[in-house]
Amino acid sequence: MLAPPLPSDEQHRLQVLLDLNLLDTAPEERFDRITRMAARLFGVPIAFIGLIDAEREWFKSRVGVPDTEAAREVTFCAHAILQDAALVVEDALHDDRFADNPFVAAGHVRFYAGAPLAAPDGSKVGTLCLVDSAPRHFGDEERTLLRDLAAMVAGEFAVDALRRALAQQRDSETWLRALLERLPEGVLLLDEDTNVLSANAAAGALFGADPQQLAGRSAQSFAVDSIAGLLVAQPDGQVLALQVTARRADGSTFPLDVAASAIMLGGRRRYAAIVRDAAPRLEQAWRLRAAGERRHKTFTHAAHELRTPLASVMGFSELLIKRDFDAPTARELLEIVNAQAKLMSTVVTQTFDLARIEAAGHGGMQIEPERFEALLAQALASTEPLGQNARIVVECEPGLPPLAADRYRLPTAIANVLANALTYSTAPVTVRAWADPAPGAAVVLIDVRDQGIGMNPEQLARIAEPFYRAAGKPESGGTGLGMAIVQEILHAHNGSMEVVSAPGAGTAVTLRVPAAAAGTSEVAHG
Repeated sequence: MLAPPLPSDEQHRLQVLLDLNLLDTAPEERFDRITRMAARLFGVPIAFIGLIDAEREWFKSRVGVPDTEAAREVTFCAHAILQDAALVVEDALHDDRFADNPFVAAGHVRFYAGAPLAAPDGSKVGTLCLVDSAPRHFGDEERTLLRDLAAMVAGEFAVDALRRALAQQRDSETWLRALLERLPEGVLLLDEDTNVLSANAAAGALFGADPQQLAGRSAQSFAVDSIAGLLVAQPDGQVLALQVTARRADGSTFPLDVAASAIMLGGRRRYAAIVRDAAPRLEQAWRLRAAGERRHKTFTHAAHELRTPLASVMGFSELLIKRDFDAPTARELLEIVNAQAKLMSTVVTQTFDLARIEAAGHGGMQIEPERFEALLAQALASTEPLGQNARIVVECEPGLPPLAADRYRLPTAIANVLANALTYSTAPVTVRAWADPAPGAAVVLIDVRDQGIGMNPEQLARIAEPFYRAAGKPESGGTGLGMAIVQEILHAHNGSMEVVSAPGAGTAVTLRVPAAAAGTSEVAHG
């Protein structure tokens, strides 16, 4: 087990942690709410907010963890605070740093994701963590959502720091202004009537106005929903956390997260409010839900698609068991069983491929500079069993830049497009590749064009829909997943797919793939 090294600012970090006044304190709903949200959003049995003390990790908030602390030397979180981005261990058994960790050996931890939590001065004092006893993939969207939730925890640290600074009056007004201006979150200081006394630059940017122009305005003037009454009714020492619809200076509206607390300053009641744009958090949560719904729909369709070939396999195999057939008939029945079994295998394989690509996104791709000719050669090898490669005509612009591509996934996309073109056309299929001439485009276009039966507008609109098969060639035996996989692979490459078609006029599929960045033009393979 690799022991975690100490951060370079360890002594300062420990002092900042002590100054937060959170160690060995009672549970607080403001933190427990975030921990419960993390466990639900990511579907993990364990989630916690851990603070890294000198010899231990103490859990300020926890779901699924019976203990209140753990030895620092065996925690994953002591490693996570050493970096800026989240530490993600998808399978600890295959990670040399943690494979012999006692939590891993006991079967409690296989998956870990921890986002570092920063105090207002930037010191990393702990982590927001997700743990599962089974390995799992953790994509870019999930990492972004975890980072956003960690920012909410750090925002609570900032609220505490601000409240202490105002309550104790231990520093000058100049120091306070400097603290406010350094905070990345918007901060509003309100009087007892909820009018703005001051606002930092981040709050001004959020509402589209100069911070000085916000002073004197009612907090209610920024919100479509009622907020002033809620602030006035808030008990001292408690944090009001809510989402409201806010209004910018230009009249546009947006979702706003508010965390506000009442404080006594100079014997008068004041309110400190942290405000942040809720749109990114809501969008990430929506994307995760939508991806889950798409995967559920895909697997439901897959189950339906498997019923027919499964019934054929079971029916014909039962006939072969119960009856004696002459050799030609028995062989014919076996060929049917074999064909249906292959179809089932293809449906299962492509369904899981689609789910994996969609879930992993760009983070699941091994992007390296790759020559188009090498990628096309792999694609042609995949279509060779169709016996139609002689009809493929390749026209490649000389001097193409390397593509920023996954050497396994992108050929799959090209092969799927070629297979469709060969299936729905008996004439030659043309493959062209050229660099986008637009200034600064840095894109390679791959165009596959057939002279087949083409598609009507309805078929064209559904071409990337999982399990959709266009009418016109039912004997093709496809699964209806090929173009859905193509679209997901292109999205994961930060590319795109355009399809132009008309009945009787053939189909042209154009894939736009980013070229490798300047300075990485050395081709890694081939």
